[in-house]
Amino acid sequence: MPIKPPENLCFHDNKLAWTPNPLADGYNVHFGNATDGQPPEYIASVLAEDGACFDMLSANDSRIITQPELLRVDAWVNGIEKTAFSHKSDFASEIRTAKSGEILFRDDFTSLDTDYWLPRFPYWTDPINNEAQTYVPGQLSIQDDGLHIDARRVDETNIVSGMISGDVNRSYLYGLFKAEITLPEDQVGLWPAFWLLNEKYVGKRPEIDIMEAVGGKIYQTYHWWNPSQNRIDQPVPQILEAGYYEFALLWEPGALTWYVDSVPVQSLRGPFVSDQRMYPLFNLAVGGNWPGAPLPSFESAKMIVHSFEVSKI
Repeated sequence: MPIKPPENLCFHDNKLAWTPNPLADGYNVHFGNATDGQPPEYIASVLAEDGACFDMLSANDSRIITQPELLRVDAWVNGIEKTAFSHKSDFASEIRTAKSGEILFRDDFTSLDTDYWLPRFPYWTDPINNEAQTYVPGQLSIQDDGLHIDARRVDETNIVSGMISGDVNRSYLYGLFKAEITLPEDQVGLWPAFWLLNEKYVGKRPEIDIMEAVGGKIYQTYHWWNPSQNRIDQPVPQILEAGYYEFALLWEPGALTWYVDSVPVQSLRGPFVSDQRMYPLFNLAVGGNWPGAPLPSFESAKMIVHSFEVSKI
């Protein structure tokens, strides 16, 4: 008799986890889409007594790390598989459900809404993080395809770029945050980002990085400070080329799920997830502690924000 498939698959720190099924003796992990009547490829088995978690690095298979959305899990009893494959469509349904929520704010950047966006940080004076650029409003422009954020070298020692910060008085607690972005070609020192910051930068001082691009990789990170005031970082890198993508974050009480082009790429759950109001930011940084200094040959780079939307869940 079939039993209920594994539920609530999520990815974090190179591990695939799911809700245990009390009727299962264990689980099989597979990889790939069923094509030509052939089932996905068997990868590994996990005994129920060992938990409901699979270390993706243990398979020593780069496909699993770069394409985790193709992982499948089913449950077995007495050595016989008893469920159809369960997979990340569980999270895909979450984002589809969230998309039907009330839109709280949307901007297609046909003009720059200065009632909502600031061309600077609301509280900080740039540059921060030892970055090389200075943010100036003149590096923002509206074109047919959206908001262009341009970084350029002015002279041997000066670089200018652009950023926008959402209205802190119209911040959000939970929701689905989405942006369509064209990333620049990777260059040493470039650091484009789409992120959320705590309204007053107090308490846990949380920061949710929906997208940061450094060194040809995309990072999706949650930062917070624990009660001992130690900063905790949870980054998950993946390799993406320059080009057009939709980046999204589903922020729920106690849970964060990141998406690229509507495909969930990692999930983080726990009491440390922010319950403080946050506002969005977009910027194209150059240099800094993380990406390092730009090369002397650096001349210019461009990040395009085609749209931004936040909706209720």
